Amino acid sequence: MNLKSKLTQTLIALMLTSQVQAQEQITVTKNVQYDEHKSCVLDVARPVSEAPSPRPAIIIIHGGGWSAGDKTDAVYVNLMRDYAEMGYVTFNVNYRLTREADMPACIEDVERSVEFVKQHASEYGVDPTRIGCFGHSAGGHLSLMLGVKNLVTCCVGGAPPTEIGNPNNPWDKHPEWWPIGHIKKETSPILILQGSEDPIVRPKLTDDFGQKMHKIGNKVETMLSHIVDEFQEEN
Repeated sequence: MNLKSKLTQTLIALMLTSQVQAQEQITVTKNVQYDEHKSCVLDVARPVSEAPSPRPAIIIIHGGGWSAGDKTDAVYVNLMRDYAEMGYVTFNVNYRLTREADMPACIEDVERSVEFVKQHASEYGVDPTRIGCFGHSAGGHLSLMLGVKNLVTCCVGGAPPTEIGNPNNPWDKHPEWWPIGHIKKETSPILILQGSEDPIVRPKLTDDFGQKMHKIGNKVETMLSHIVDEFQEEN
């Protein structure tokens, strides 16, 4: 099963929606300001057709090592459009990169994006109790941070750094900035997609996080394979 199939299966199952269907006509609104900072903008894609009840939403968070990347990168634009065509309302989010504001600004920004979606749920036709998120790499870290803080219905992280894992890095002194610092019960359901040969995000660390979360009763699934490589090759 490739990444998109697994992601689709997980989001549909965890969000318990029967409204999702293929090939909806959609409309896209770009650069909606969700917070006061210049970088805090998002794009919204949603079906044109009216739904009998509010739709589930997906927040998409780009990667780039917290210092690069953008919501306009093709892979994230494609995900935004593809899932909107399936019946979701999708939000493709930018956040402050580290060259603009140091950690934990990016975490604070994506948390604010969730607040924005909930506050504007009626405007966008969103069910505020069914908001999922997906991110890859740095975006995977940010997606999991929303999940461990139970701010979303479910979260998916592709190659997500669960801890910095380097005692010489100043960020290592702040476990609260990392999913590994939030091992507690009753977090959002989490899916981790991790490449077994990933040279940057070490599978041992993501697996350790998943096992610790699962041990205390959380719904965490780790899919360890070449699936992240497929994600990168496709885009």
